[in-house]
Amino acid sequence: MMRSKWFAALLLAAVAVLALPGVAFAAPVDLPAFDEIVLGRDFTLQAGRTLDGDLVVLGGSLTMEKDSQVSGQVAVIGGDADIAGSIDGDLVVVGGGATLAAGAVVNGDLVVPTGMAQISPSAIVRGSTVNDVQFPWGDGEWMRDNGMRDFGNTTMPQPQTIIREVGRGVWAEFVWMLFRSVAMATVALLLVLFMERHMRKVADVLIAQPPMAAGVGLLTVLAVAAAIVMLSITLIFIPVAVLLPFLLVTAWAFGWISLGLEVGRRMADAFKAVWSPALQALLGTFTLTFATGAVGWVPCLGWLLGVVVGLAGLGATVLTRFGGQDYPGTPAAVVAPQAQPPALAAPRKRAAVKKSTRR
Repeated sequence: MMRSKWFAALLLAAVAVLALPGVAFAAPVDLPAFDEIVLGRDFTLQAGRTLDGDLVVLGGSLTMEKDSQVSGQVAVIGGDADIAGSIDGDLVVVGGGATLAAGAVVNGDLVVPTGMAQISPSAIVRGSTVNDVQFPWGDGEWMRDNGMRDFGNTTMPQPQTIIREVGRGVWAEFVWMLFRSVAMATVALLLVLFMERHMRKVADVLIAQPPMAAGVGLLTVLAVAAAIVMLSITLIFIPVAVLLPFLLVTAWAFGWISLGLEVGRRMADAFKAVWSPALQALLGTFTLTFATGAVGWVPCLGWLLGVVVGLAGLGATVLTRFGGQDYPGTPAAVVAPQAQPPALAAPRKRAAVKKSTRR
């Protein structure tokens, strides 16, 4: 029963992400999955308000005031849950902690796999409470003797305690990777609405000359680091030194999202679908960020892919001045010569016809 809640938590997180394109592009009548999806911000359910259906808060914290009610399931991904109202279903908090104040009621299970659950003595949880990582193996008594085992004069952690800590770290990293992917996809959705042409030019450089773009990105990082050190010495230039890292991160993100737009375009071609630029940027950036984050789990060299992609995007952004100009050698810079209209044939001269006169 408890282990099944792990799958419920993962399912709620996946459904929340898959529902984002529908929230952005579908009509309101086409949204039957959840009554409330909150992305990237905190959400407060005011006192006395009842929400019919499920509630998902992704990348933010949830506060339910006294006498508020949710008639379905509640999932908080990447934030904390402060509950003083009542929940008819389960409460799942991944990547944060849960606090149940006096008078709070959870009629289902309380699942807090990667954080702490603080429950008031007068709060009610009718189902099971899961606030630790559960694995199919082990004796299930990880916190016995505070998770330590005495071997002679040396106190060492139990194997189950080590597994628990590793498992909590993996889940926390997965939640952070999911939140990072959704956040980048959301920024891409907003950015493509205003700077699609600029992003296309950056993507053209990334595809046409990736080694040069990565080299320019690396040089840009080194130059900015040196400039920050030099400008910090003089008091009057300290504001400029503070501004440079912000510009560097902005250029890095712009190049990353531009590549995500190209990934989304190719995904549409692979599925033989017609996607709007906004949908291409959303799905492409999410896929690029999530894939590089997953590869980053590979020991030793996994992080290298994300760094190289980021440097290439940064270099392409610098070469095109944030997409404001074309770079030689890219398809956008190659303008086909205009075809000359065919020359008109010279008009034929009609032979003079002598009129014969009869007498």
